Amino acid sequence: MPVSRRELGYVSGGNTQTIVGQVGAYGVGSGGTSSSITVGGSNYNLYTFTSDGNFVVTSAGLFDVLLVGGGGGAGRTQAATILAGGGGGGGGVLGLTTTTSVYLEPGTYSIDVGAGGTGATVDANMGGAGLGSSIGSIISVAGGSGGQGSTTAGNGESTGMGGGSTGGAARQSTTAYLRIATSIQGNAGGVTDGASFNNAGGGGGAGGAGGNGSGTTGGAGGNGADISGWAGGSTYYVAAGGGGGGTVTGGSAGNGGVAGKTTGTGNNGSNYGSGGGATTGANSGGNGAAGVVYIRSKTSAVANLSGYGSASGGSSSSITVGGQAYTLLTFTSDGTLTVSSSGLFDYYIVGGGGAGGTRTNVDAIGGGGGAGGIATGTIYLTANQSIDIGAGGTSASGVCTNGEASSIGNSAGAVSAAGGGASGHSISGVGSSKPFIGGSGGGCTNGGGPTIINTGGAAILSGVTGFAGGGTGSGYSTVNGGGGGGGGSAVGATATTGNAGGAGGAGVDISAFLGQSAGTTYKAGGGGGGSNGTTGGAGGTGGGGAGGNNTTGTAGTANSGGGGGGGGNGAGTITGGAGGSGIVYVRFKV
Repeated sequence: MPVSRRELGYVSGGNTQTIVGQVGAYGVGSGGTSSSITVGGSNYNLYTFTSDGNFVVTSAGLFDVLLVGGGGGAGRTQAATILAGGGGGGGGVLGLTTTTSVYLEPGTYSIDVGAGGTGATVDANMGGAGLGSSIGSIISVAGGSGGQGSTTAGNGESTGMGGGSTGGAARQSTTAYLRIATSIQGNAGGVTDGASFNNAGGGGGAGGAGGNGSGTTGGAGGNGADISGWAGGSTYYVAAGGGGGGTVTGGSAGNGGVAGKTTGTGNNGSNYGSGGGATTGANSGGNGAAGVVYIRSKTSAVANLSGYGSASGGSSSSITVGGQAYTLLTFTSDGTLTVSSSGLFDYYIVGGGGAGGTRTNVDAIGGGGGAGGIATGTIYLTANQSIDIGAGGTSASGVCTNGEASSIGNSAGAVSAAGGGASGHSISGVGSSKPFIGGSGGGCTNGGGPTIINTGGAAILSGVTGFAGGGTGSGYSTVNGGGGGGGGSAVGATATTGNAGGAGGAGVDISAFLGQSAGTTYKAGGGGGGSNGTTGGAGGTGGGGAGGNNTTGTAGTANSGGGGGGGGNGAGTITGGAGGSGIVYVRFKV
């Protein structure tokens, strides 16, 4: 967040840019459980949050942060069979391998600790995704994906991409789900051997991918990540994946994780952010464990650090915000932020938008894609950083994908904004797949079939990364429109009666960050829902694509993070619009 020269402790009117204070560049705060640690020869105050709370900053400065999202729950298989469920994915981890430091002004910051996902309790269902953890709207990390469920006829419920690491696959599935923040916050879940119903993959962990199932043995859970080098104390692994189910041997436990089983209820994750273990038959999967938020500040004096730094990259322009001159760097494609002087940098990141829903081979009206997630704050950088711009999700026959994350940095110390959640697609004999979780959730695709799905996809962190997608009321029998995708500042509209699609949720006005008049620039609008004969839902302000009326949905606007519009009903395959790509802004005072 922007801060004034006085708040940064500038000590002269010339070129001296030095943060001053009793503990050098680090701030002073309180909250959670406080302890004193020594790491790498430096003394710190460590604040540990294992449940929601507040962090109160009394002296402005830098704070190192380490966030772990909630672990995903394991999947459950079909009754009266001996099929194996997939293990839950570990929660995302941010700030471990590369130190992430944020600048906080005096004030109170809400701390949200992501709950673990619930293991599936209904036949052929996927485990629940873990929830994200965050520090206000400054920085956040996603939870882990749920493990896959299965039936003798197919893979059952498939809510798709979850968060940091993904859950294990089940029922002859040989394709692992992708992660929301690929290579940043976690690893992929394992798969089956493709030849048997008797094994399932282990959930991915922060320290490694989940193992593949084979024969009658479930895949091992992915290793967790050891945080003792950051938080002090003895070895402790977080965000491990849960072991996959196996009819003879359950998948083994990774470091900090739990094993899969052959019978009975699956094992619950125990270490922070770890996924639940899976089992076989009509038994419920294990629950994922809640995440954790750590904040630390140095108590020993440190060398004076510069105030705002300087850098180059992207498209450079000069702006003025509140009477203060800034250089603004705008990245619309992948690149490098070249840091020429260490210091503070303000950022605003938008992830790629999710794809609109698709009619494949049965009657269905596509929901709108969810907008890309948003993240804004101030970080301290000392070295060059890679910039990744999240691509928008795509919509095709039987496959609708989430948008990809945008990020500054490509390690577990990166700051990122998740991609938007895709809407679903029609499934013969079922109706439609569930909409996806994302920065903002995908709108509900309205499919004709025995299974009524009428709830939109959730946001990773509602009100922080975005908002949920809209539903479809009482379903296909009385409503012939798709739900709108969630936007950066509002939920997608529910399609309630008649044939009109729900409007996409409104995006976020980012004009103030760019030094513009209010209402000039919006990003992260949700996609509108499709229609069966009247009007497709309008795209949300900020690049959301409009829903199609018996035709293809409109794509989200490039570099807006807008969700794609849902496809309308009609003959054959009618695809939803692709999501709009994301964008990254970086600014520094001059």
